[in-house]
Amino acid sequence: MPGPCDKSYGIHVARMAGLPQEVIGRASEILSGLIQHRAPEKPEAMHDADSMDQLNLFSEKESRFRKTLSRLDVNQMTPLEALKKLDELKSEYGL
Repeated sequence: MPGPCDKSYGIHVARMAGLPQEVIGRASEILSGLIQHRAPEKPEAMHDADSMDQLNLFSEKESRFRKTLSRLDVNQMTPLEALKKLDELKSEYGL
């Protein structure tokens, strides 16, 4: 049947897939807003920056973590140095 479905299970699936709770919470907020204000009927209207907030899927903490990881040169580390750094990052980012 054409048109949107009356219920979305995407957030439930995301929760079962283990996405971070911050992402699940933000998605729930956005869904609530869309339900209250009705999403635009035309897909091109969804690209209007004034009509919808941009979805930020990654928290600032995760963004910093990704940047830190990308700066590491694991090819220049000994296995012991790499394990120590991994332990540091786990402590620093609460993993």
